[in-house]
Amino acid sequence: MIERAIKSGTDDPTLASRLAVYSLSVGMGISPLEVYNMPSELFKDMLMIHNNVEKYKAEKMEEENRKARSKFNR
Repeated sequence: MIERAIKSGTDDPTLASRLAVYSLSVGMGISPLEVYNMPSELFKDMLMIHNNVEKYKAEKMEEENRKARSKFNR
């Protein structure tokens, strides 16, 4: 159930909340309790920032992989 929720999302608000808390606590290097104690607006903002940073990192990694593949294929 959790693996499926991670891969394709979930309609269960409790599970979605726990996944978001886990993701943010790992991304920020803080305990889940600190995330739970955040004001909701700060939580949403930080989660959005974390999500955008992760997307940027994934894009940069893909870009570097493409460069490496094109050098390898020459």
